[in-house]
Amino acid sequence: MTQLAESTAHSPQTHSARSLYLALGGTFFLRAGGGVMGILTGLFLAAKNTELGGESHPFHISATLAGIIIASFFITELAGSFVAGSLIDKHGPRRYMVLGPLFGAVAMIVTGFLHLGPDSTYIQFVVFLAMLFAARLLEGASAASANPASLTYIAVVTSGHPNLRSRISGLFELATLLGGIVGIVIGGRLWDRFGQAAFLMNTTLYLISVVFFFSVPLLKVEHKGKSEGHDVKAYRKLLSSPRLRELIPAWIAVSAWLGVLLNHSTSNYHRLNQSV
Repeated sequence: MTQLAESTAHSPQTHSARSLYLALGGTFFLRAGGGVMGILTGLFLAAKNTELGGESHPFHISATLAGIIIASFFITELAGSFVAGSLIDKHGPRRYMVLGPLFGAVAMIVTGFLHLGPDSTYIQFVVFLAMLFAARLLEGASAASANPASLTYIAVVTSGHPNLRSRISGLFELATLLGGIVGIVIGGRLWDRFGQAAFLMNTTLYLISVVFFFSVPLLKVEHKGKSEGHDVKAYRKLLSSPRLRELIPAWIAVSAWLGVLLNHSTSNYHRLNQSV
């Protein structure tokens, strides 16, 4: 079994507050990029439907399918977090902090070059949907990799300093929410000015996140014997926690509300524009 050494955190001189703020900065830009991707995806799909000529076209993307595409982000974010947790424990958090926004940047490039027009074939339509799904899943992997790694880094560095841990944890949540909000606002503006090219421009936010995360100091990783399959048992224990069962419905409800809001607001926006 491998474990992250917490001894590095007990001395304030070992990891300065600067390293924590670098992790928070990387989180902010990562979530901002995710917010841009979320709003752009809805606008992109609505614009494609307009370009195709409306519901009469055989390749019309229904609101249900658009919702599934947008929600696919959370599939890899949820499932990938379990995998990332084990890998972070073995190798340390920084490489996965850096890997997260790189996944996001690749997803932006893939989506930025997707094409579907009125004269596209059925094969091209299937490839379009498959690549868009793949990009959204990769975007979810971005969050699944970077977020647990950032939380791990914060937990290790602030070990032995409960007041600092509480403050930084609050700032982490603030960076996450504020980044998403800023990303949604920026995404709408980018779409108005650049259309599909906004996806490619969004790679800038992810690359800034890479710079922040890469600047975070490495943590020591200790090797302590062989793995005994404790990870699976730990996850089972976690999932059976009464507190977690109380939290899950609220988390699902909030995520569902955000999904409905983003999906239908962008669809209605384009319908109104089309009718004017």
